[in-house]
Amino acid sequence: MRLRELTIRNFRKIKDLTVIFPPGLCVIVGENNSGKTAIIDALRLMLLPSRDFDALHINEDDFKNGTDYAPIEISCVFSDLNDEDEVHFMECLIDIGDGKFDLRLNARVEFNKTTRRPNVKNVGWRNGRGIIFFKFV
Repeated sequence: MRLRELTIRNFRKIKDLTVIFPPGLCVIVGENNSGKTAIIDALRLMLLPSRDFDALHINEDDFKNGTDYAPIEISCVFSDLNDEDEVHFMECLIDIGDGKFDLRLNARVEFNKTTRRPNVKNVGWRNGRGIIFFKFV
């Protein structure tokens, strides 16, 4: 299984970004303060176990300025799944035809203005139906 696509919305300096990763080694290059770390942290948010969530220290500064705390949305698409991958992530598979599937994972972080804390939901999609795997509050 490999990461094929990453989409980030309203996270730090990133308003709307989609990165397509080709097979093989990928390198993220950019000037200082251009968003490289935000891309890595978005991936960490998607892939770290729930017990490691505090290591990311998501706070109100992570919400894109000028959006009135619009939700942070992160989506990952994985391709080249093997049979074991498909079994473990059955609820999140997207049929791409010819008996093949991709895996889509989505995260949404909403800012609670009352508690001043983020609420994170990690969701998988199957045929447009959301499946909540875990939730941090």
